[in-house]
Amino acid sequence: AAAALLALAIPAAAQGAAAAASVRVSQIAPGYHLLSLPDANLVVWAGEGTAMVVGVQSPALVERARELLRTLGNPKVEYVLMLEDDRAPGYGDGGWGKDGAVTMAHEILFTRMARFARGQDTTDAAAARRRNPLPRMGFSQVVQVYPKGEDVHLIHERAGYTNADVIIHYENAGLLQLGHTFTMDGYPRIEVGKGGALAGIIQTADFFLNNFRNPAALEPIVPGRGPVATVADLRAYRDMLVAVRDRVKPLVEAGKTEAEVVATRPTAEFDARWGRGPVKPEQFAAMVYQSLAKK
Repeated sequence: AAAALLALAIPAAAQGAAAAASVRVSQIAPGYHLLSLPDANLVVWAGEGTAMVVGVQSPALVERARELLRTLGNPKVEYVLMLEDDRAPGYGDGGWGKDGAVTMAHEILFTRMARFARGQDTTDAAAARRRNPLPRMGFSQVVQVYPKGEDVHLIHERAGYTNADVIIHYENAGLLQLGHTFTMDGYPRIEVGKGGALAGIIQTADFFLNNFRNPAALEPIVPGRGPVATVADLRAYRDMLVAVRDRVKPLVEAGKTEAEVVATRPTAEFDARWGRGPVKPEQFAAMVYQSLAKK
């Protein structure tokens, strides 16, 4: 925690310049690039003279996004969407607002950003806002934006990773961005203290698996962490979550403690595939327990 707070105290530009070189960049569809760090993803879409940036606005990802946009002819960034992340409140709007972009966040994340800014300097709120500029726009449920050449739906999903989860569907490209409600590099986090719930993650996966029969309407799927995925990957992820839930739920109902549930290793069957990411099997089992026990 101390290290995270120290990192947030370092000016964003300094952090970005130091770490941008470690960002992986790949083109995932015509006009679409995925920028990745081990703990977060960001999508840059560039059309005819216009652009949109969606994801975790960490300094390294933002710096690399700006470099990429320069190589693409400096299209005007019209819209920027901040997605939830443990450190997202400290990132503010990533500096995009001062360049004229409409910067957006779900209202719950916006509130967390505002609280962080106030906590940084309670005696000078204006200075705090300058250091961590807040998004210019918040929303509750659904927003549609229409940059030239694309139709983008921003949807507040069921609480999964947290209660500020947002999914993004790029209609014309048939590309889906699920944020931290879907991870490809290992088990997801469930931030129960921020309203997250295992049930919401499963319901979100079920919605897309049951209502979009044509994979071309969703693929590639951009997760919160890890490489782009397919509908088959999303199904395997959903099946893993359901299996772990079905093993933990009766133990919770029987009154077992968190330690007792974790000791049964309910994820053992899946650890070879999902247990090598930043969330270890015992951590995920504990999060599943906490989510089901809270319900």
